[in-house]
Amino acid sequence: MLKLVEEKDEKRFTEFCRPFALGVRMRCLLSAYGTASSLVRFWLGENDGNITCAVCLFGGSATVIMRDDAFVSELSVFLNALDFTDLCAQGDTLEKLGFKADFSKKMFYYSQPLVTEYEKAQTGYEDLSAVYALISRSIPGSFSAEREAYLCWLSDFTYRSRRGLARLKTIANDDILLSCALTAAECDDGAIISGVACDEKARGQHLGQRTVRTIADELTGEGKKVYVIALNDKASSFYLKTGFTFYDTVSYIERKY
Repeated sequence: MLKLVEEKDEKRFTEFCRPFALGVRMRCLLSAYGTASSLVRFWLGENDGNITCAVCLFGGSATVIMRDDAFVSELSVFLNALDFTDLCAQGDTLEKLGFKADFSKKMFYYSQPLVTEYEKAQTGYEDLSAVYALISRSIPGSFSAEREAYLCWLSDFTYRSRRGLARLKTIANDDILLSCALTAAECDDGAIISGVACDEKARGQHLGQRTVRTIADELTGEGKKVYVIALNDKASSFYLKTGFTFYDTVSYIERKY
């Protein structure tokens, strides 16, 4: 039976999510906002007293993870009734639940850091509106151009940054932002890199690789396993050349109202 996660469930919920790459996202949101926030909700499903599946919903985006002994029919009914705009899951989870994914992306983990030396990207770039704009230009469809969407992203990113659950690396020239990478989620032993972007005029200078290596090396130095989800085949090739190894697929469903 699925139920809302309460404060007393947080430790068990966290430990269930730990082995899953997408569990990093859930654990990050739980650490940042807790179970009492109206911004995010968490559910768990149990079988004989053991958690077998978990769902979180944040800003319309839902994530589901499950074990093989989860009650698939119950979870499927629950997700069908959930008011999400997009839903993602690892591997063949959506297929097992009876859903047809709209598209899939490849997930990689940082396994073989490059040995060549490089100049590290910077920390502390203050103009987050420029970061948002660069990602929007470089990765079509990643961020909405609407100001309300920017303010929501800004609020979440700065809130998590202050709690050590998000970070940003950039390369700039005369205060003009050229490249960036940030963490979409962080927890005590894992992180998901996102927002990897490079200005079109600065491409071919390996700035994207420098930025990604800076943030990935820093995270692994803290004992965190680092994941990234590639948007397309070109991005997949980039990550493979930057020390990443294929880990799993992530499938998505989008609802358009």
